[in-house]
Amino acid sequence: MEPKKVLSEAETRALQNTLCPNFYSGTYVTNANRNARPVTNASEQSKVTTKECPFCAMYDTYPECDKDKPSVIKNGFPSHILENGYESPPADFLADPFHKLPAYGVNEVVLYPGGRNDCKYKLGIPEIANVFAAMPVEYLLSILEILINRFKALMENTLVSYIAIFENSGAAAGSTVSHPHCQTYVLPIIPAKIALELASANTYYEKYQTNLFVTERKHEIEKGVLYQNDSFIIFLPPYAEFPYAVKMLPKRFFNTIAELTNQEKLDLADAIKTTVTAYDHLFKFDKQTTAVPYMLGIKSAPINPIAENYCFNVEIVTPLRSNTHQVKLNASMETIFNHHVNPVLTSDAVENLAEAFAKAK
Repeated sequence: MEPKKVLSEAETRALQNTLCPNFYSGTYVTNANRNARPVTNASEQSKVTTKECPFCAMYDTYPECDKDKPSVIKNGFPSHILENGYESPPADFLADPFHKLPAYGVNEVVLYPGGRNDCKYKLGIPEIANVFAAMPVEYLLSILEILINRFKALMENTLVSYIAIFENSGAAAGSTVSHPHCQTYVLPIIPAKIALELASANTYYEKYQTNLFVTERKHEIEKGVLYQNDSFIIFLPPYAEFPYAVKMLPKRFFNTIAELTNQEKLDLADAIKTTVTAYDHLFKFDKQTTAVPYMLGIKSAPINPIAENYCFNVEIVTPLRSNTHQVKLNASMETIFNHHVNPVLTSDAVENLAEAFAKAK
């Protein structure tokens, strides 16, 4: 008989986490006990000392953390843990609309040495919030390699339905710790936006016998994109909910990050670096002090089984709306009614972005 695993303090907290159904929308909200997690990125006035950076401490505490390359650790304040146990989502929400599911899954963090003066370990680059803009493409490629390897390992769990990879950079983008990092959320359910996109792609294929993502890619190439390399195009969708939210689509149809070729990995690193650099040009940030906040999402198809009509894509969203650094907030219409009002005409935003991408190349 195997000895019972001793849970950490973080894992014990996470045993209280649940997936709560919204029986009106058919979606779930994770209710998580993680409000006590460290906040080192709350405001410009909240400057952190080296001792206060929880991620820098990892390099000194855990031998698996290498200060010279990206390192994977467990999230210290997870929303989902395997120890919660798996329970299959019901086929019919309304049969038992108040039944909560355990928050089963995995939350991981990929650390990379920081670029701020409050971080002990750095990449030898200026103090910036946007590390990808100054990071060598080769280093960004090494981050992608780790994410791909973790995706392949985590998708072996047949109880998992989705693996979300994301980065929040800057306090205005929701980052609570200033040390550069990205995250992986492994979920037993499909996130609402992915589910909607997949449903549309399935319906489109049934009606027209072609793929919706491919149709969008062809349309955007004909219209003119912001940037492209051998493997990816970058464009501003007319349905963007934030003024400068860009989307990346591959020139070859495939489902998940695990299927990237070596050339596509290199080109994706180039596309990400070019985009965040363009943001810095667009909003005229002083790279010696700070940089544009943004949210990055690497969106693969749902897994177990693979959703064949869903194409791998990437979104990068800055919450900024102008070069005076005003943030576009989600107010009543967006939050309560889920109807988004984009305050900048897409035609104006495309013109501004095109100029910024030209400088970023």
